Amino acid sequence: MEDFISQHKAIPKDVQLNQADCWNDSQKAFLTEAIASDSDWAEVVDHLDARLR
Repeated sequence: MEDFISQHKAIPKDVQLNQADCWNDSQKAFLTEAIASDSDWAEVVDHLDARLR
């Protein structure tokens, strides 16, 4: 996880996390759904978003 964050850190603030280039289509769909439905994963996704900025 730390290696991934190091490699992909600095996603521009104007790019939504789920639209970043580092994700495949399935990952983008998961991130979109997690945030939109405020699922149990939403807090984890928010934390990941903060770490990638």
